[in-house]
Amino acid sequence: MSAIHRTHCKECNDELTLMNSVYQRQYRASRCKICLYKYNKEHRIQNPKVYTETRLKYDLDKRYNITIEEYNRLNEEQQELCAICKNKCTRNDRLSVDHDHDSNEVRGLLCHNCNILIGLAKSDSMILLNAVSYLHKFYSSKIFS
Repeated sequence: MSAIHRTHCKECNDELTLMNSVYQRQYRASRCKICLYKYNKEHRIQNPKVYTETRLKYDLDKRYNITIEEYNRLNEEQQELCAICKNKCTRNDRLSVDHDHDSNEVRGLLCHNCNILIGLAKSDSMILLNAVSYLHKFYSSKIFS
């Protein structure tokens, strides 16, 4: 039995051409690009939890090569606290995956601000130590004045 190939969008009934078609795996989608975009957007709005979980699983796998189970285990080991500031995450209700950009090795989970801190310091511990020294000098001079 051969597969049925749609020649028209099932939403707007426009003809599906190479220019307005979307291929999912080896099959052409049954909607044109515009209708598929609208459908996906509406689906994300109606099902935010499903979309968020799906996106998280995809990001963990593609960006960091870890599973949701590994993320959850790491989160549990850290008691759901940022590895640096030890605060609970308030942004997006989840901690960010911190990883070495050269080896892609996961180092831990960080809140958004600490993740930005490490990123702006380019993961260079000397920059961070210099920042600590700088702040220490400033605050120690305030204490004794």
